[in-house]
Amino acid sequence: MFRRGKVEMLFGGHMLPDIDDTRAIIDHLTELAETDEQKFEAASREIIRRTIASFPEEYRRRAEGFQFRIDTALAPCKDPVTRMNRMVEIFWKHFQTFHDVFNNPEKVLAERQETSQPARVIPLKRQQGG
Repeated sequence: MFRRGKVEMLFGGHMLPDIDDTRAIIDHLTELAETDEQKFEAASREIIRRTIASFPEEYRRRAEGFQFRIDTALAPCKDPVTRMNRMVEIFWKHFQTFHDVFNNPEKVLAERQETSQPARVIPLKRQQGG
């Protein structure tokens, strides 16, 4: 099934590649995408879950938040080409942001401060007798 690389736990009747073996993951997901869309989706989810689980504890919640945002952005995409195009858009948007921050952090901070609005805090009152 896999041309190379270590193989990890059995998942849904299939062995998944080790999360550190990028080539094996790509080969496996490519094969599943061409043969079984449901298994492709399940394997993708599991690889993402394992990858995030492998992060140091202090980064996991942030990674889970990023993944939630990605999933939300991709949810309306009904076919693989649309989904891929949306992923490319997301990638380039974040790459451009990184590029801007890396090359001119003062400008980015100034722009963010200009466009930000202070939040209005509404005090919450406790109910009596509850």
